Amino acid sequence: MTQKNLPIGVLILAVLQTLQALGVLLTGAPFLLIPILGLLIAIPFAIAGLFGFFIAYGLFTMQGYAWTWAVILNMIGFALFLFGGNWIGVILSAIIVVYLNLPDIKERFRSAT
Repeated sequence: MTQKNLPIGVLILAVLQTLQALGVLLTGAPFLLIPILGLLIAIPFAIAGLFGFFIAYGLFTMQGYAWTWAVILNMIGFALFLFGGNWIGVILSAIIVVYLNLPDIKERFRSAT
């Protein structure tokens, strides 16, 4: 699927995924101020955030792998945001998971591969 044929909802989803990935990185960053233990806490946030940018790219280009990984990542992100008290991240993760599970959207990703 070319970018000209990208549905507006998928474009919005890719933007939300990018915001969610940025949120994960920002949620984990303050833990870096705590010596040693903070680094151990911040590493999962950094991994999830960077992987979120990879998923956002896959969503934007309608890659087949993006649907599955976006659901998994946003479930993990939901838990991390909840732990970090980032309510905007919790809401964005929930919106993304619900949207991806709409029957039409699932079919679009299946047919894009």
